[in-house]
Amino acid sequence: MSEGDPKPQKKVVTAEEVVEILKTKGKDDPEAKELLSRWIIQEEELAAEANGGRANVVVSMSQAFLFSEAGLLKEALDSYRDALYQARQEGETDLEEMMRAEIEKLERLAYDEGDLLHEAEDASRDRLTHISNEADRIHETSLDGEGLVKKFLNNFSGHLPEGYKRTLRVGKLEEDIDAAIERLGIDREKIKEYQSNPPALQEEKDEWLGILKILYIEMRRLGHKHYPDLTS
Repeated sequence: MSEGDPKPQKKVVTAEEVVEILKTKGKDDPEAKELLSRWIIQEEELAAEANGGRANVVVSMSQAFLFSEAGLLKEALDSYRDALYQARQEGETDLEEMMRAEIEKLERLAYDEGDLLHEAEDASRDRLTHISNEADRIHETSLDGEGLVKKFLNNFSGHLPEGYKRTLRVGKLEEDIDAAIERLGIDREKIKEYQSNPPALQEEKDEWLGILKILYIEMRRLGHKHYPDLTS
């Protein structure tokens, strides 16, 4: 190529291409990583041309949106939090408000079994600070992950079919639970059976706790709060 020849144009990486490869190959695939990296560099260069500032925040927002569209909700949350920090630094109040709204929405949608366990552990640590009886303290510290979750879910089963809270009222929460049971293909008769005859065998206890966790997580994703909505 002679000195006077024009430089070849870089191929523009589109957001749609990145979303598609993240969906099909996952974020850890080398090809997906390479394409995402090219897209980030491309967008950062455009932001630099626009003198950074607000443009840099928009790059982080766009990356979060790509992750969200690809179904990578935890990664989207991390990117939105980065964008929120940048928006604060740049004094972009309107973007900061947008980030808070997106983070709140994704925290619900991304809620999973790991979050449930963390909350159960936090609740146990909080209880320990208020326990004075040594026997109660020993019992609390002896609980494992599943034991902590079971205690954390507390009265949630009362909202399920045949639960004692349904004799008091059937509201939006109970309607959402019924819809989730249908949508997720959970055996409604099995729920009724365990409500009437609490499981005795370990296998049955595990199955019952599994049902409770699935429905609890689904309710949190729908926006119902641990307390007072689900466990009061």
